Amino acid sequence: MLFQVGEIAEKTGLTIRTLHHYEEIGLLLPTARTDAGYRLYNMQCIERLTQIQMLRQVGVKLKDIGELLNGHSGDISLLLQERISLLTEQMKQIEKLRSRLERLQQQMQQGDNPTQADWFSLLEMMSMFDKYFTPQELEQLPLYTANTLKNQEWQQRVATVKSLMEKGESPKSAEVQAVGVEWMTALERDTGGNPDFFARLNQIHLTDNELMFSTGITEAMIDFVARGFSEYQLSRFKPHLTAEQFTVVSQHYFESGKVWPEFISGIYNALKAGDAPDSPNVQKLAGMWLTMFNQFTGGDPLLQEKIRTIYREDPVISQGTWMTPEIGQYLFSAISFLLAKQ
Repeated sequence: MLFQVGEIAEKTGLTIRTLHHYEEIGLLLPTARTDAGYRLYNMQCIERLTQIQMLRQVGVKLKDIGELLNGHSGDISLLLQERISLLTEQMKQIEKLRSRLERLQQQMQQGDNPTQADWFSLLEMMSMFDKYFTPQELEQLPLYTANTLKNQEWQQRVATVKSLMEKGESPKSAEVQAVGVEWMTALERDTGGNPDFFARLNQIHLTDNELMFSTGITEAMIDFVARGFSEYQLSRFKPHLTAEQFTVVSQHYFESGKVWPEFISGIYNALKAGDAPDSPNVQKLAGMWLTMFNQFTGGDPLLQEKIRTIYREDPVISQGTWMTPEIGQYLFSAISFLLAKQ
């Protein structure tokens, strides 16, 4: 079946002038001509025209299309794959932009009118969070929000900790302990209680200089807050321990707890994935817990039982740790399996 140029123009939406131009540059030649000189195109021409338009839509220049279709310039399949990857990435960026605009719109609908500095700060934070979390994860991360009040709350926390550090305050002081508790409980809340988000944010702040500069949260500040929080937890232990036992715990509690973000994230993800408590990866995490527990208790069974009792009877001590009853029960099962094999 043959088609005249007018028919093709009508069916494809292309202009007759465009089809004539394709002929002039040798890109799409008519199959034949009528006695009256009208151009005729067969189905092979239609297929070639489809390929031309497809390549045009993904950004290939006309001068390159001919060489590609004639097999003189690379693999058309590879080129298409590259273009598909580019379009996929562009779609992701568009979705991120859409998400940002929706959040900003929600803020304005709530009657919150941020200053110019607030807008730039929020957009900067959004850009950095986009590098480390998927759009779906960001929907579950309360910290990632166009909420000026929340942003200002964290700026105030950072300023308070910075001031305490500059004054040379000890993490043992009541003020630093209070700030440490407030910081950690707020972070637990603003990560939606998700330990994986906590661990990733912690690692990001330790490795991403750009984020560190933007938030003002330095590695030294994270360490200072963690020490204050540890001192607070130790203060909850102290009334229940002898002086000698407290000395043992306080000597190693902070250092042993440095693996906590990795541990709590790992056990949470294993639970979420439905891994059995006796599976190899969960047993490894149980071993990490036992090493940590033995380190700050000196392996003393009597002291360990006291610590376990404190955790059971004083739920406040678990605030800001991302440890939930569900995770605790799952960990207990894993440890039971591990101890049974020893």
